Amino acid sequence: VRWFARDDARTALPASCGNFAELAATIRADREAGRGAIYVGAHFGNPQLLSALCATLAPVTGVGTDYHARSHLRFVVRGRERLGLRYIPENSPPLELLRALQRNELVTFLPDMQPRRNNGAWLPFFGRPACTTRFPAALARLTGAVLRPVFLVREGKGYRALVRDLLVPPPLKGRDAGRAR
Repeated sequence: VRWFARDDARTALPASCGNFAELAATIRADREAGRGAIYVGAHFGNPQLLSALCATLAPVTGVGTDYHARSHLRFVVRGRERLGLRYIPENSPPLELLRALQRNELVTFLPDMQPRRNNGAWLPFFGRPACTTRFPAALARLTGAVLRPVFLVREGKGYRALVRDLLVPPPLKGRDAGRAR
């Protein structure tokens, strides 16, 4: 919340990340192909601040719930805008995401949210099955964009970006492969 209120947030934010140079190098490398990058995280660490940190290096379009716009948390929406972030509601048509990737931007997702209409995949999460969205993988497969897990965790008085290896979306199988043609 404090970052949303700071006038110097965009310029001060990189100093709060102990491995900002590593994150910056990853973002540059991930955008080299010119197809954009899809970063997936979770409600672990600080995903809002991670998106804002990434936005100091490249344009970011985040996919998230739109309940902030309809609640007492409008300051979150204003804070995101002040930090240079664009957010679109999670069930919006994918056109804006496709355009963002065509512009070689970053697109961020929190796939640990329950997908609507039971359109997810059941995967193990701490030893229990949990439903997660397939959309980031499908979008990466469709566009050729990089797909990478990235998290921001507290470290001392600052933060550390946990940059993980690229994910390779599985090939389409069966009925889904026929629809893609």
